Amino acid sequence: MIASLLQAIPANPGRSSAGPSGLLHDSDALSSDSDDLGSLRTLMFHVHKTGGTTLCLLARKNGETTSEWNCNVGDESTSFGWACDREKAAALSGDAQGSFLRSVPYTFGADECLAPLEPAAGVLTLTSLREPLERAASHFYYDLASGWNAKECTSFDCFVLKEMESDEYHKYYWHNYLTRFFSGTAHTDDIGEAELERAKARLAGVDILVDLAEFEASMETLQKRLHWNSTTLRPDRGKINGGGARTVELSPKAHLKLTEANQLDIALYEYYTEAVRQQHAKVSTATGDSQHPAIDRVAHAAVAPEIEHAFYGDSVRIVETSSPTGGVHI
Repeated sequence: MIASLLQAIPANPGRSSAGPSGLLHDSDALSSDSDDLGSLRTLMFHVHKTGGTTLCLLARKNGETTSEWNCNVGDESTSFGWACDREKAAALSGDAQGSFLRSVPYTFGADECLAPLEPAAGVLTLTSLREPLERAASHFYYDLASGWNAKECTSFDCFVLKEMESDEYHKYYWHNYLTRFFSGTAHTDDIGEAELERAKARLAGVDILVDLAEFEASMETLQKRLHWNSTTLRPDRGKINGGGARTVELSPKAHLKLTEANQLDIALYEYYTEAVRQQHAKVSTATGDSQHPAIDRVAHAAVAPEIEHAFYGDSVRIVETSSPTGGVHI
């Protein structure tokens, strides 16, 4: 049902000055197209508030060369950065995207705009996701702390009921954002099954999948595929950290509205967690590791303490209550 998640990529002896060849990546993860030192080896699809910044820092700790802009391979002018023109990015052909990615002078890069149609040949792809409603809450508190989203609502419950569709920004990031990102959807109009199927197909071609609800197994996959050795990150308490280690209260009305607005993302995340489970099983089988069998996820399981530590304390639990008090318990 799910396409192969561990695509074979031709070997290449070349490697950047970040480390000797083979120390940071498996040989089958290297490109045969470019022997230039410092050329892009891994591209992360950075979905907002799913651990992307931490994965960027983890890449640097393991000797990868990156840009200083949150590992982004470009800015809005190249259709790969945070403040990108999504319509421009969606209009880029696969050849144009691949040509740009082959010119990137880093071994590890991130795309915070839209998942490219087809990455450059030989570039390993990576993404991380989290439960969609938790991601939405984290995004809200990140924006609130940043001053970008401070209107009349300072609780997520209020925001969902009154402001979630107040402008194009809010419509995009709180209405099936994951599906929009991976289906290459630039507009904020309603989307449906066609976009969901495109998003599933795009995720099926991603080489390394990280589920924040399965932190330890996902980090093990990174170690085995990329030969990253460091898995401990000290939270920088001075940074804006999104949701934080908190419980967010939602009234039944707000919870229902948020759920209905993200039905496609909920379906996509269910698909994703199964893909992660299969990928972990393949990695364990390929390496003969019987100590880490395929994971059977428990629905609505509490986020592991490792996530709270490693991902800047950005752990959100949503609780439905008939009398929300303003919504946040640290």
